[in-house]
Amino acid sequence: MIEIQRAHQQFFPKRLLYYWSKLYSGQVEKGNVQYGTLKQVMVIAISNFHLYMKNPSYLSHHRLFDTDTLNCEVDDIVFHFIDLKKFNLTKVDELKTACDVWCYFLKYIHRVDARTISLLKQKHPFITQAITELENYKLKPEEFEKYLLYTMGLE
Repeated sequence: MIEIQRAHQQFFPKRLLYYWSKLYSGQVEKGNVQYGTLKQVMVIAISNFHLYMKNPSYLSHHRLFDTDTLNCEVDDIVFHFIDLKKFNLTKVDELKTACDVWCYFLKYIHRVDARTISLLKQKHPFITQAITELENYKLKPEEFEKYLLYTMGLE
């Protein structure tokens, strides 16, 4: 599950846990619980506000673990939090991981020039489709309709 929250919400982590629980419990049929078939549910939460002030990193990972041994015995609960306010890479050459590239895209794509977009596509080709999709939202309504028909193979 991917959740993006732009404005601060006091109970955002609790809301995510609630959504996670619905997705996890929704895997079983009422009256026919097969616990062995339950699959991991991963939450990727992207915020444009400081969610965890004590963590200086823009990226944090959370799992259920034993507080004495620090072993993770239950792999089904996984949360990844991305705090775009803490993401401070501003140049394409600084981006090292796929996560860096996606964060750069989400934080800065609305204000970068054509040269930077070209460089981003060249150095990180996997982001090209997202940039193309975003550019298509700038089309006139009749152009966008043509694009949709083309992508669905109807034109």
